[in-house]
Amino acid sequence: MLELQSEKTKKSAVASVVLILMMLISLFRIFYSDTFFVASENVKRALAAAVSLLSAIGVLFVFDYLPKKVKFWWFAFLGFLLIAYVQHFSGLEYICNTISFLGLLTILPFICISKTVSRICILGFSVFVLLIMIFANRFKEGEESLINLNTNLSGFVLFLFEFIMLAMSQKYRKGVVKRYVFYLIFLIAFIFQVQYASRSSLIATVLMIIYFLFKAFFNRVSRGNIFNLVVFLSFMAILFAYFYSVTLYDIIGKGNLIIFGKDIFTGRQIIWRDAFEQLGGNWFFGLGNRLDSYMNENGTNLHNQMMGYLVTFGILVVIPMVILMGNLLKELKKDNILVVAFILILLVVCFFETSIYSSSTNAFIVLQIGMLNYIGYQYKKGEKLCKK
Repeated sequence: MLELQSEKTKKSAVASVVLILMMLISLFRIFYSDTFFVASENVKRALAAAVSLLSAIGVLFVFDYLPKKVKFWWFAFLGFLLIAYVQHFSGLEYICNTISFLGLLTILPFICISKTVSRICILGFSVFVLLIMIFANRFKEGEESLINLNTNLSGFVLFLFEFIMLAMSQKYRKGVVKRYVFYLIFLIAFIFQVQYASRSSLIATVLMIIYFLFKAFFNRVSRGNIFNLVVFLSFMAILFAYFYSVTLYDIIGKGNLIIFGKDIFTGRQIIWRDAFEQLGGNWFFGLGNRLDSYMNENGTNLHNQMMGYLVTFGILVVIPMVILMGNLLKELKKDNILVVAFILILLVVCFFETSIYSSSTNAFIVLQIGMLNYIGYQYKKGEKLCKK
């Protein structure tokens, strides 16, 4: 028994090193890709592949200790994903980023938190956010600025930072002054976020505030209902795409409803209509990254994560992926509700974005999960973390 426990401890140590490397590489990726550097596409792909490989290594090291359901759905997901890829030979970058995401969720329960690395990452991410607030273009994309970042991505980054600030404030329940410092930083970040006019990130911020206001209630939600929420939100995203692009568009029409200076129909309705039409007899394994829509030559950003998986890889990949994700969050509910809450909010954001498999956001999400993992455990269990 002691021997088995010792072996598990060793493998947990490896998983912890994997998380550290994933966080540090992701921190480097965001500075390299989204600040003042002239980023090479090959270097960016290599960094993404390195994070994916590390994630896979971490899963392999802890695989013997995973619940049987998680093992089964990992095999089902990878098996159908391989078949879909062999059929189309496209979407490899999406596959890497998805494995990074799911692999990280898989190894989190085995992690021994590194306080130093986590604090470095939180500080580094804060510096990155400060650079975005000062130098990134606001209000209109394409304006001259030192950091030419998509305004939707800037808004998403500010949402991530706000989540970190509110999570940090939870440590100071008795230290009112320190807690209000984090609230003030959150407010400043929110003022900048509004200037980027990213509607999906503003929806995420509203959901985040609701979570922190009713955290005690949410924390009592059962593990089974966490799984149900994941499944509901994932498949509701596909139904939402159909409702928005067909039913709602036919009722309202273009140009008749403006929010934050933008028409409610900005082109997504065309993409989603095209996606449903072109899926045709390809529902099982998708089309590959080859959707032919009005804004592309070699594949279109679906602006809906589950539609992205459905179109690229098919329903036989979507189903095991969603069930696997649900089971992973169900396991995480026991230890770190902050990560679970973040992923659930992310799934709502993914009604409008492809945040999970997109290379422009994947590094941010990996880093965010790592930071929230540290904050959640540190404030709950303190120095006992590495003795589990």
